Amino acid sequence: MTRRHNRSDAELEAELNEQLAALQASCASYDAGQLWEAKRIAATLYLLLHDGHGKTKSLFTQLGGRDKFKYFTVLPELPDNAPPLPGRMPFIMVRAGTWGATCIPALEESHNMPWKRFVAFDVWWNETVFFSAAGERFSRKGLIIAVRNKDGGSHFDEAMDDEAYGELKRFNGMAGINEFNPEFTREKIGRAIEHAPNAHRATIRQIAWEILYSLAEATKAAQNRTT
Repeated sequence: MTRRHNRSDAELEAELNEQLAALQASCASYDAGQLWEAKRIAATLYLLLHDGHGKTKSLFTQLGGRDKFKYFTVLPELPDNAPPLPGRMPFIMVRAGTWGATCIPALEESHNMPWKRFVAFDVWWNETVFFSAAGERFSRKGLIIAVRNKDGGSHFDEAMDDEAYGELKRFNGMAGINEFNPEFTREKIGRAIEHAPNAHRATIRQIAWEILYSLAEATKAAQNRTT
């Protein structure tokens, strides 16, 4: 019978340091142009943050810290039944040049956004950050799980069985526009953004920035309390 080993606090802290170093390395690689790093970022965020069923616990939870600090967001407070917002990509900017265009995360520009605030983990983890072209909502949790489980973060299935995530990738979250302007069909949406892809990847990168920034702010606050 296999003997169970309960990890010590020192082992958990060492693993946290390694995972944060991996996250920072993937972010630096993403920023240098390796956009596929969004998949590895999603896998690391999943390990750090996601509590699943049964014995699956995030590293933050194992360390007792997931709910002990606040998380940075730039999203306004919206009720759960809020209708889809047209073209809602709150973290995303478009960078254009002679080579074309691509979606990029806001990162430090987030500090200039009007709704910036710190919220509890459950609010941050579950608030809607994207609407698919069909109107399905994607939270940070949902997007991270989709990239990790469906799109090569940890698995790459022969068929994409998550239609909502498939449409999110194809239409970059540009949902609801045709509801407000019937002339702007999904085909026109696709043509309008076909040279500015990767909104879902840029959002994953932005979520990583939020985590690293939130941790840094929590560390500063703890240090101030002890001085």
